[in-house]
Amino acid sequence: MARKGSDSAELRFGLSRTSREVRDSAEGSVIGVILMIALCIALAATVYVWLSGSGAQEGTPQRSFGVTSSSALVPGSPTGNKSYDIAASTPGLHWSEVSVTINGVPQTQYLAAGPCADPPASAGPRVFVACSGNAIVASASDLIGAGGFLHVEANAGDTLRVVDTQANAILLVVTIV
Repeated sequence: MARKGSDSAELRFGLSRTSREVRDSAEGSVIGVILMIALCIALAATVYVWLSGSGAQEGTPQRSFGVTSSSALVPGSPTGNKSYDIAASTPGLHWSEVSVTINGVPQTQYLAAGPCADPPASAGPRVFVACSGNAIVASASDLIGAGGFLHVEANAGDTLRVVDTQANAILLVVTIV
C-alpha cells in the first residue's frame, strides 16, 4: 500500500521517517560547527588586537619645537653666529628637557642673566644661548615658549638638532644657511 503526501516521497527514495530525522540532525550539527569556528576566529582576532596594542595609544604624545630664521648667518672665525625665533613649542617643555647639537656635537646652554640683544662673546664655542623676551634664559628649568630666541655658534651647512632628552626623539633638524 502506497502512502500519500511526503510519506510516499520518502518511500520512493528509500528513506524512512527515522532517516529523515537523522539527516536533519546532521545538517544542524554542520551548521553549528561552522558557527563555532567563525566565533573562535572572531574571538582570536579580538584578543590579538587587544594584546598587540593596535587599538590603543601608549605613552605621552611627541613634543614639538619649531623655529624661524630671524637673521642671516654672520660669518666669524672659527664659527659664525645664527639666530632663530622660536615659533612654537609644546606647552610645559623646559630647556632642561632638550639637548642642542651642531653636527652631532652637544652644545652647552649659556646660563647668565643679561640682555639678549647680542649674544655675549663670553658664551664661547659649543654654546647656545636661549632668550625669553629680551633677557637671556638664566635657568635650564625655564619654559621654552613661542616668541623666544635661540642663538647658536655655527657655519653655513652645519646641522642644528634639538632633541627631547626624555623621549630620545628629535624635535628639530635645521641646516644652517
